[in-house]
Amino acid sequence: MNLTLGRRLAALEAINRAANNFTLLVIQIITPGVETRESTFATALGHRSTREPTETEDDFIDRIHDYAKANCPRGQSAVQAFIDHEGFEKQAS
Repeated sequence: MNLTLGRRLAALEAINRAANNFTLLVIQIITPGVETRESTFATALGHRSTREPTETEDDFIDRIHDYAKANCPRGQSAVQAFIDHEGFEKQAS
């Protein structure tokens, strides 16, 4: 991830520490000229999750939200999650 983007996300997370609601910042890298696919993987708080075959993308993101909320550091109310799909690593190179 770009250093500037990382600093901006960290600033958003810090601001949200005082908020009452928990926020999941969902980030998906979209490559120009490449068709966007539904997510099959997500990484949040260093944990990589795989979408279940019967799970909708919205339900998958809700599950990641619940995981991040339950496992984020005390006092933190925002977490970033990167979502991607099978073959993303090959596409990104």
